[in-house]
Amino acid sequence: MFLAELAVLFPLAAGCAVGISYGVMRTLYRQFFEQTTNADVVWRVFYMNPKNTALQIGFYLLVCLGALTVALLRKSGRKPVKAKKRAATFPRLWVQQTRPPFVQCLFILIPLVTVFVVMFNLRLRAYSYSLEAAQSVEMSVQWINGLTQADIDFIAAQPGVRHMEPIQKFSSSYAVTAPDGRYLHGNVRRYQDIAPGQPDLEKDQFAANFPEKYPMEGTYRIYSQVRYQGQISLTMVKRLTPAVDMPEAADIYISSALMDELEATAPITRVNITTTQQYAPVLENTLRQNLPANYVFTNTGSQDLAFAAVNEGELWLISWIFCVLSLVAMQIVWVQLSAYVRECGPMLRTVYQLGASRRQVSQLIPVWRAAIAAATVPFFLAVVYTCVRYRILVGRTGGFLVSLPLIGIYALIAAIVALSFLLPVKCTLRKILDDL
Repeated sequence: MFLAELAVLFPLAAGCAVGISYGVMRTLYRQFFEQTTNADVVWRVFYMNPKNTALQIGFYLLVCLGALTVALLRKSGRKPVKAKKRAATFPRLWVQQTRPPFVQCLFILIPLVTVFVVMFNLRLRAYSYSLEAAQSVEMSVQWINGLTQADIDFIAAQPGVRHMEPIQKFSSSYAVTAPDGRYLHGNVRRYQDIAPGQPDLEKDQFAANFPEKYPMEGTYRIYSQVRYQGQISLTMVKRLTPAVDMPEAADIYISSALMDELEATAPITRVNITTTQQYAPVLENTLRQNLPANYVFTNTGSQDLAFAAVNEGELWLISWIFCVLSLVAMQIVWVQLSAYVRECGPMLRTVYQLGASRRQVSQLIPVWRAAIAAATVPFFLAVVYTCVRYRILVGRTGGFLVSLPLIGIYALIAAIVALSFLLPVKCTLRKILDDL
């Protein structure tokens, strides 16, 4: 009966959860955010990925079905337990004979709440990380031929620039003009890389694997093919064995002193800028308007905001699905516990008529134990799983987020779960006794 109810009600509840979530979130977006400047980012909060939603619902279903199957297949026979106190003998015998469906109900609610707490905590951690990253906006300005010093000074003078990191990029590609006027290009390298331990060349000397048609005598002039910074006059003092008879295979070996000088004067091809969300839009517009149009601008802040919006939407979706599924689960628990109390109604009336008080009659059904287990076990399992997972993946202790608002949310969930056990028993029992 449990499986039949779950098989019918769970798909309906999942469909209702998705439908309600889609309708509410789409209405809110169209009503308040569709025409705003951040509509593209905000839409990610309200967007429901069908594949991700189906996976979440399927995961809930597998957990609930697995737990319920275990509860139904568990052995029902148990040896009678001797009561340590005479006053507890009758309540224990009552439970042994009537077999209340507490365990089956716990196997419905505990997995559902545990999965929600784990998923909510993990997604909340990802959301907090992405939100923190979105507060600091990283943008960059780059140009392959290098930014001028005036451009760098202009960027540094803008309000909102918290940190600026110029990045130099040395290119080994150089053009070479031979003494006879012929042109070729090659890659400059350190002479010490091919002749370690030997005396280094002078700053005005070089060795190369030029073909034989290029003379040893005369002055060669080299200059960078990325950004013209003046010519360097060199004399070839050693011809290396050419790899192939093609200018493209030329390697130019220079002294370490000259190479250090070339690397130190390499152009600044990229400037990384750190700013805040408050200044990011104005700063980006100012740079685009005042710097050359061929400069490439990159803003990673919008990506961080989009990622934070996606995580926020996931939190809302998880919460929506859990609310609807928990209502269905609590309805099943209510029906089962109420039916159990009604079945025990004749015997409960008899006990009450023999002189037992309402409190003594209510003690025959120890639902408070199941309520405490339902309110505490999910959080214990969630904390253990999250901490072990965090320890394995990150290598540090911790992992389960705790704060005053979260404690309030968890306490509210625990109270609702506990009441889902207490209320059906108390209400049905009161109705039975009031009819006397």
